[in-house]
Amino acid sequence: MKKTNMSTTVKVPILKGFIPYLLEYRGVPIVIDEDPSIEENVKNVYYEAPTDEQFEEVKAKCIQIWNTYDDTYGYATEEIDRIKNMENISDNVMYMIAMFDMSNMTKLSILLSVETRKAISDRMISGGNPPEYNPFLI
Repeated sequence: MKKTNMSTTVKVPILKGFIPYLLEYRGVPIVIDEDPSIEENVKNVYYEAPTDEQFEEVKAKCIQIWNTYDDTYGYATEEIDRIKNMENISDNVMYMIAMFDMSNMTKLSILLSVETRKAISDRMISGGNPPEYNPFLI
């Protein structure tokens, strides 16, 4: 991280579809800038399926969270039914996570093992999510 007079510049890898953007932290602008030297070490894993164990762990914990919802109108049941028969292919694990708001993603991250949290975090970073929207960061 390089500190300038008026802002902080953070170097990030260049990923397909990633656009540099401007953030602000406590009133100090933070410029997210591309760093081509990091690109070789980063693989786009967003669409890669995690291990079967990680997938099943996320699936079980997502269902656990949905079971805490009031199901008066069947909303939780609909979401659980979508997850129940899901297979571990492509970005299905990310689909399950994207069903939640930030608060529930945070709950989910607390329930998951460190290895699974890391796998999810890597996929979120690879997909271009900014760190402040990644409750799975280790």
